[in-house]
Amino acid sequence: MNYTEDTIEEILQEVGKDKQDELSFLTAVTKLMGSIELYKGHTFSLVYECKTRQIALKICDLIKELFNIDVEINFSSSDSNLCSLIVEGKKANDMLHQMHLSHFENDKYIVDDNCSYIESMTNYAKVQSYMQGVFVSVGSVYFPGGIEQERGYHLELSFTEENYALCLKKKLEECNLNLSYIDRETTYALYTKSSEHVQDILAFLKAMKSVIKLSEVNVEREVNNKLNRTSNIMASNVDKTMSANIKYIELIEKVIAHFGYDKLDEKTAMVCRARLEDKQSSMSVLSKKLNITKSSLNRALKKIEKMAEEIEG
Repeated sequence: MNYTEDTIEEILQEVGKDKQDELSFLTAVTKLMGSIELYKGHTFSLVYECKTRQIALKICDLIKELFNIDVEINFSSSDSNLCSLIVEGKKANDMLHQMHLSHFENDKYIVDDNCSYIESMTNYAKVQSYMQGVFVSVGSVYFPGGIEQERGYHLELSFTEENYALCLKKKLEECNLNLSYIDRETTYALYTKSSEHVQDILAFLKAMKSVIKLSEVNVEREVNNKLNRTSNIMASNVDKTMSANIKYIELIEKVIAHFGYDKLDEKTAMVCRARLEDKQSSMSVLSKKLNITKSSLNRALKKIEKMAEEIEG
């Protein structure tokens, strides 16, 4: 199972219907998936490179609804899932301006990294929608046993701009969501390997099906861990039992070979015969077979052990 793809698909279905929430989501997606292609005379196009058709269709629907703009769609010839969206000239510029992203004002190019927009967000639902757009664009999540064969839990958001990554980290902290930060020289990531924190982030993104799946994975892992611990304990006990049995079988054989059964009292002789006939059973099982207490069985074997020491000298 590819948890990243499933989570993105779920988020796309959960994007809020309020126009401000939709704009917040689209702003994050445009910041992280969009790029500007410049032409002569300061004309340009806004281009989205989409990794799935579902993402592309969602972006198209939002641009149409929020800005009443039709979007050109170009599908990849090498991969049917990949496609690009193109918004031309002034329409693209108006969009970027409203989303507080880099745009032209007359002949001047205004660079905006979107951080002031993020810092100004105080509405919880708006932050949620923005972070949904962030995850859809640059997020990944792995659970144990998924298609990625990860052993642990891992949720990550990866960026190319350090200041932007740190700005988002601070905004998430305001929502009581703490992600670790790492500088990878060419990329900057926010991440967590905590199952609990992954669950909190997914719930914040409204990906409740993924939260439920994570809970199921947790329960399954816990059950498997308990079974493994029980199996290890049982195997250890079997090893201990076999070691003890082998020890006393060797001692009994030595004593019988040297003294014979005639030199043994009736109970000790009975224990020796039973032990040699049944070399596998534990002391508890053997004592029940002989209808004697375990302590009586131990005393008889201790006698054998002492006699063996006398033989050795």
